Amino acid sequence: SKVTTPTALLEELTLGNFKEAQEFQLTTGNGNRMLGTIARKCPNLTKLCLEHVRDVNDDDLQLLARHCPKLRVLDIDLFAEETADSENATSDDEEMPEYPITDRGLIQIAFRCKELEVLRIRSSGALTSAVTGTGVSSILQNCVHLTELRLHG
Repeated sequence: SKVTTPTALLEELTLGNFKEAQEFQLTTGNGNRMLGTIARKCPNLTKLCLEHVRDVNDDDLQLLARHCPKLRVLDIDLFAEETADSENATSDDEEMPEYPITDRGLIQIAFRCKELEVLRIRSSGALTSAVTGTGVSSILQNCVHLTELRLHG
């Protein structure tokens, strides 16, 4: 018989809401992504809320999608620091800024988390520059139980 770990039974998890984002880093000391560990150890997650976190990215969303297909609520409040470079960037710059969450992450969620009812992603950065109609369309077409979609940034 298969041994079930206590975390495998976990269905709802809220992390964050710290005064300073530095207090909550999603990368552990040995370089492993904490969110990947959570995804792999908690396959029955139906609700995940990450409040005021700084380093959630497309790779994290891919891990969540792969390991937590039962997700019904995904709520991410992403803290993005403004840097001097991003404030001085112009449209003539050759390099586009990197955004932590893009269409690629949304598409992974859309194709694997078919039971999703609520998707909220808020960012103090320019989320709307990295998420296009492609990502939004994937969510709307594949997550047929969706009742709330909020993308702010």
